[in-house]
Amino acid sequence: MFEGFMDVIASHNVGVQNGVASMGTSLTNNQIKAIDRASKQVLIAYDGDSPGQKATLRLSA
Repeated sequence: MFEGFMDVIASHNVGVQNGVASMGTSLTNNQIKAIDRASKQVLIAYDGDSPGQKATLRLSA
């Protein structure tokens, strides 16, 4: 899970096979539920700024 599409592209260029961008850190509960249904494991690679940290904690719950 990346913040933006450029993060997905950059990670793919170094070998990450599957990635999705939330296009920011404003995830809805429905989006989180859809991600949970689609994958057994999600790795979160958001920015280390305050919004990125808050969204990471929300996704991790």
